Amino acid sequence: MTFEDLEKQIVASIDNNNVKFAQPEFEQKLGFLDKSTLIQGVGGALTGTVEGMISKFIPMSLPSGVASIAGGVILGKFMKGGIISELAKGITVGGIASLVSGVIGGRFMQVKAEASPQIAPKNEGVIF
Repeated sequence: MTFEDLEKQIVASIDNNNVKFAQPEFEQKLGFLDKSTLIQGVGGALTGTVEGMISKFIPMSLPSGVASIAGGVILGKFMKGGIISELAKGITVGGIASLVSGVIGGRFMQVKAEASPQIAPKNEGVIF
């Protein structure tokens, strides 16, 4: 087969619309993962960044997660539908997770360290 013959077959295939470039198996769900879940996961990963950006402009100290929850809710209210809305849901969920982990870690799971006995240092002079 020559190059010209191959070229003619390819052009004929394209003209007949037999060539499909879309691959529908990539559009299907992968178990429980779909496009929406993945975008929300990215939003959850951006929670800390959003928290830092919002906290930079607020002069008072907020508990961890509160700024992300507020940012996600506000972003979701203004951006109805689409990728930004899914991203806002992820930011909100990430903020809630951060707030809950801070409450659990800070309030309920406090482990008081036992005071270790203080040992007085011995003064034996300078050792070289």
